[in-house]
Amino acid sequence: MGRTVARLLGAALLAWTCASHAADAGGDKAAQRKALQEAAVRYNHNREDCSKLRGFERKACYADARAAYRKDEANAVADFRNTPRARMDAEVLAANADLSAARIHCADKTADLREACLRDAKEAQRKAVAEAVRKERAALASAPHAKAESDAPGATARKAP
Repeated sequence: MGRTVARLLGAALLAWTCASHAADAGGDKAAQRKALQEAAVRYNHNREDCSKLRGFERKACYADARAAYRKDEANAVADFRNTPRARMDAEVLAANADLSAARIHCADKTADLREACLRDAKEAQRKAVAEAVRKERAALASAPHAKAESDAPGATARKAP
């Protein structure tokens, strides 16, 4: 179990550093492509490390690697789009990736502990999604012009006649 926690912390650190590097570029397609390639390289490296494990540890390691990759990918897209909506989408994807990995980790526990583990994971996901929505609303409220930018790519704000 100690290895799993260490891997989760390592994956979170990698996701954070990827996000901070991609945030420096802000809107550069080449930087987004580079961030996605780096995420893919880290994912493949993590999967290679997982292949050395056996049994449930391997399955949990694969889940952690997949969750870290999903987070890196979402952060790269959000940093490229640089809108409150894109940031919220990335945070929601990160919460869902964490929930997906937690489901795998909870599967190794006995009945009562598994239910408690899943309940805690779902609650953490709900809180993360609610926080992401709150942040997006706060960003839109503080910058009214950002509302048009937060829509889907290619959407333009309509002017009043």
